[in-house]
Amino acid sequence: MTELRAPTAETDTDLRLVAATCHALEKANLRGFKLRVSALRRLGSLCPAPLTNGHDKYSPSVTPEATGRLLAALTGLKDVTLVVSGVISETVLAALHGCSQLDTVQLSDTRPLADIPALTQSEVAAVSRIAVTCRKLKNLHLTSSLENRQAVLTALHETDLGFDGGQSRTIYLWVSKSVYDKLTKPPNDSKVSLYHYK
Repeated sequence: MTELRAPTAETDTDLRLVAATCHALEKANLRGFKLRVSALRRLGSLCPAPLTNGHDKYSPSVTPEATGRLLAALTGLKDVTLVVSGVISETVLAALHGCSQLDTVQLSDTRPLADIPALTQSEVAAVSRIAVTCRKLKNLHLTSSLENRQAVLTALHETDLGFDGGQSRTIYLWVSKSVYDKLTKPPNDSKVSLYHYK
């Protein structure tokens, strides 16, 4: 098995039923599975390098700490999608620091935009630390309030992203078109480029 995903988002299948067969896993989309902490630990111990993973409304028992432990075990990640309430958790983001091959991170908060609180300075700093530590990171997709996206954009612009393989690094921050038009764009010489999707 190289790819793991539930047949439909409504199956609510217990991940423990399939975790033991994931030795060759390259990609994991966990949406539609019951995500018990024991299953996540089992998956983390068996799968050295899955490329994607999602967490969502089907995983109410998965805490940021449990998610952080899973991500810390999967150091070969290249593409991470986190779709949860309160997605910018310092615990979760800190676990990604060991992912040296990380190319793309998508952080999507499931709460209505009006219900998402302002990020603290330390939470914004946690996003910047990911950009600095994960030297191959290029794409950051962020779904949150307008204020939070502006705070992350400003912080990334002010962060020294350094180099990767002798090349100056650039982070591409992706937001929705409706938000793109409202954000203060970084200057042309910034190492952060703002892009939008429909």
